[in-house]
Formats: sequence, structure tokens, C-alpha cells
Amino acid sequence: MMPYQSQDNRFNALQTKARPLIACYLPVADPLMQGDLKEAYWDGGADILELGVPTPNPFLDGPDVADTMQRSFAGSIDPVLSLLEIANWSRSDVDRPASVCMAYPDLDFEKLSVYGALEKIDGLLLLGLKDRPDCKDILEALAISDVRCIGFVPSDYSDIDLGLARSCGGYVMLQAAPGATGPRTNVDKANQRKIAELKSEGITCPILLGFGISTPEQAREACDLGADGVVIGSACVRLALQGPSAVRDFVGSLRQILGD
Repeated sequence: MMPYQSQDNRFNALQTKARPLIACYLPVADPLMQGDLKEAYWDGGADILELGVPTPNPFLDGPDVADTMQRSFAGSIDPVLSLLEIANWSRSDVDRPASVCMAYPDLDFEKLSVYGALEKIDGLLLLGLKDRPDCKDILEALAISDVRCIGFVPSDYSDIDLGLARSCGGYVMLQAAPGATGPRTNVDKANQRKIAELKSEGITCPILLGFGISTPEQAREACDLGADGVVIGSACVRLALQGPSAVRDFVGSLRQILGD
């Protein structure tokens, strides 16, 4: 094992890898998704774990992810402690995936900070960050701890969305299809124009397509359209309910088709 120093951010290492990035969703407090799942993602070749913090109003998520949040609230696992445990695991070996806290606008950021999670996570994707009264304080805290602010660009993005994305680090997730998360039958080819526009507008960090991508073939198509990688959510959740081996095989098939 090659341990990280406390100040290291996993995205520094990912920048040296000339391959499409694979980001996978992992709910942090779902009692049905504990144990060896994080190792299965790693063994399969995932680059990033998007650690989903539950919310009572997952307005961007379809039934697969929304159900994980309902199970989280019905259980007794503390989401921040669970997130911290996975982030600690990630930081213990240089080859393990980067950990990104993915949360809705109601995230208790103070608790995240008090528990020391900012010293361990590599990124924060906080929906609605710009509308929070503590937005400036959050950005300052992320900069001090070298936690990358991960961008989210909706499918019908505005100039404001593009401006915010320019200041992000780690990666920007582009919503590949309107509506809630969940598998789609195809990847909208209009994303090729959108990806090119984002890059021409000065977004220099990797652009990952998410929302609806659920097969290795769709992941390959997303990268052929110009994406620097993909975010897989609902498909990972469905497979996680089948156990670690199903996750490992699926992520491995993504890695194989996208290349090492």
C-alpha cells in the first residue's frame, strides 16, 4: 500500500491518468449497501465514488436512488460517519478511488466540517450551492482544506451555470438527459454539441456525462461524443442490491470498454 499524506487530494493523481474517468454512485447510509461494496467498485476500476448523502426531497433522483434514501432514513446509520469511513478507506491507498460527497441543498455542512470530513474527502458536489446563504463560507472552507468543488451543469444550462462551472475543480457533471436519474435507452447526441460548447466556454476540468447512462456501450458512446468520462448512478444502485460481485463485474465491463 502507498498511503496518502493528509494534504493530498486524489484528483491530483487522476490528472496523470490518460483514460476516461468512471464515477460511480454509492449511498452512504443505506443499510443494504454496506460492507465490501467500496472494494468492489475499486476492484472493477472506478476512479471516483460519489458518496450520496440522503435527503427527504431528492428532486433530481428517480426511484432507484430515492429508495436508497428512504432506507437510510429508516435505518440507524449516521450518513456523515459512514461517509467519513469510506473517505478514510479511500485515503489509505493511492490507487483507491477519489471520494466525493454528493448532496442536496439541505446538507448540514457544519456537521461535515466538525466531524473532520473536509480533511478526508476529495470533492464536494453540492446541488444549489450558489443559492445557500453560506455559499461563500463553504467555498472558502473547501479551498482551505483542498477539497475540489465539483460542478453540476443541467441539460438546459444557462450562462450562470457555465460561469459557476468554470471555477470548479476535479470534474463537472453534465446532465445528459432532462428529468430525474434513471436508465435511458440511448444517449442524446445533442450532448456532443453541449460538451464542445462547455469546453469552448473555458471549462478546463474533465466533463463527465451523467443521468441515464447505464450500460458499457452507452458509456463508450458518451466518450465518443467528447465526454471525459461518465457518472453511473441508478445502474450501480440496482447492481449493488445484488451484491459486490455484480458491482465488480459491471464496473469492470465499463473499464474494459473505456480502456485503461
